[in-house]
Amino acid sequence: MKNFIVLFIFLFLPSLLFASDAPNKNNWIFVGNSNTTNDDIYIMRTYEIDDVERKFTYLINYSSTMDVEKSQIAYDNVTFCDRPHRLMIGDMEGFTGKSGTGKSLGTESGGWWITVPDDSIFRIMINMVCKK
Repeated sequence: MKNFIVLFIFLFLPSLLFASDAPNKNNWIFVGNSNTTNDDIYIMRTYEIDDVERKFTYLINYSSTMDVEKSQIAYDNVTFCDRPHRLMIGDMEGFTGKSGTGKSLGTESGGWWITVPDDSIFRIMINMVCKK
C-alpha cells in the first residue's frame, strides 16, 4: 500500500496540480496569417460536432498592438457545414500575453452572424472543421 501511495505521488499528483485550461501550443493548429493585419490565427485541435453543426474555438496573436491586448480567444463559434459562408462569432476574451496567456482583459459577448468570403482566413477554419 505504501508503494502505491508513493507511485501515485510521483506519477499522478504533478499532473493534477498543474492541470489547467490555459492554452498551450499543443492545443492549437496554425491556420495562417490575416492578409490585412498580419495577425497569426490558430484553431483549437478539438471541436464539437452535432450533425452538420460545428462549434470551435480560435486564437488570434496580434502582430502589432496599440494597447495591452496581445491575443484574443473566441469561444463557441458556430458554423453549419452545409452553409460554410456563415459563421456565428462567439464570446471573445482578450489577454495581455501571446497565445491566450497573461492577465485576462475581460470577455466581450458574441452571438452575431457574419458572412464569410471564400478567400478569408475564417473560411479556411470552417473548411478545417467541416472536412470529411
